[in-house]
Amino acid sequence: MTRTDASTLGNACPRITRVCRGFTLIELMVAVSVVAILSAIAIPSYQNSIRKARRPDAKSALLDLAARQERYYTLNNRYTDGVTVPNSLGYTLPANLGHPAPLPPVPAGAMPQLL
Repeated sequence: MTRTDASTLGNACPRITRVCRGFTLIELMVAVSVVAILSAIAIPSYQNSIRKARRPDAKSALLDLAARQERYYTLNNRYTDGVTVPNSLGYTLPANLGHPAPLPPVPAGAMPQLL
């Protein structure tokens, strides 16, 4: 094996006695902390912008549903019940509503967390 001196390593290891092994634990922890802080700021901001972008779609869907409800009222002289609204109005729900999976049931005696 050949001995590596400082001239072949360039500026990576300025001292000959120092062994280049990679990052120290402190450097890794600082990098992880920076990423955690940035994600703590960026993720809520991103979710808020997504929520704002979906509002016009929700508003148009509710206006369409209200118009169908009024059309049903003019034909049947009554509004639909709350259970069969989409079926009786001919309204089909979009395939992807963008909602997460349903939450698991809350155990008896536990307080549910409101988001």
